[in-house]
Amino acid sequence: MHVVPSVMVAVGYIRSVVVLAGVIVPDPSVTVEAPSAGTIGKALAAAGASVQSGAALMSITASGPGSSVVSVVTAPVSGTLASVDVIAGQSVAIGMVLASITPDSFEAVAAVDPSLLYRFYGGPPSQVLVQIEKGPAPFACTFLSLGFPPGGPASAGAEASQPVDLECAIPTSQKVFSGVRCLLAATTASAAHALLIPITAVEGSANTGYVTLLRRSGHSTTQFVRLGITNGVDIQIVSGLKAGQRIAAAPPSVFPSSLGAGTG
Repeated sequence: MHVVPSVMVAVGYIRSVVVLAGVIVPDPSVTVEAPSAGTIGKALAAAGASVQSGAALMSITASGPGSSVVSVVTAPVSGTLASVDVIAGQSVAIGMVLASITPDSFEAVAAVDPSLLYRFYGGPPSQVLVQIEKGPAPFACTFLSLGFPPGGPASAGAEASQPVDLECAIPTSQKVFSGVRCLLAATTASAAHALLIPITAVEGSANTGYVTLLRRSGHSTTQFVRLGITNGVDIQIVSGLKAGQRIAAAPPSVFPSSLGAGTG
């Protein structure tokens, strides 16, 4: 009888961590818009100046004969005043862009290959750690977004052909520089008391698959299983197997159920 290498369905803790190569980038520029219609007064800050959130940038005198109502335009964020797009005496309308500010804050951005999107299991990561290349110990980075194609994460694994970006906000207390390379470790899911088997024993897709179940009678069968999270080595069995059962160590295409169920 052919001896089939086997493994036992175990119970344990599993955590899915997706590690990605990323880069530090400045937060996008923020536009400053006119809060009211009127005429621009003297600018209180020039392009290139460092400004704090709430700092006065310029004033607007309301339109109309004899009007003396003055609105003060303030910086919505701290950063560098990248541009001033109006001049004193210019008439502006509500919502018109007056200036732009490059924030003092940064993000870490990493491309997620479509083949890894299923590892996010339909929700944001519970934690993102950033390790700066040749830098200090990893630090927590606040999750911002994960761009998915139309249809969301459920359809992304099957339909997406282009990477999407994972973005997280660098803490303001962390000293970083634009363009620095880094690694992002995103914890996407975890489970305690989970049924676990090696991922190499399963044949199928991200959510379902088949294993070769080795029965005590000496026979084997191809068993359908529903799959949970994976750490890249082991995978969670949601249904289809029980703790203590033995399965072939390789998928059914390698060890089909037609083989004898002797174990090794």
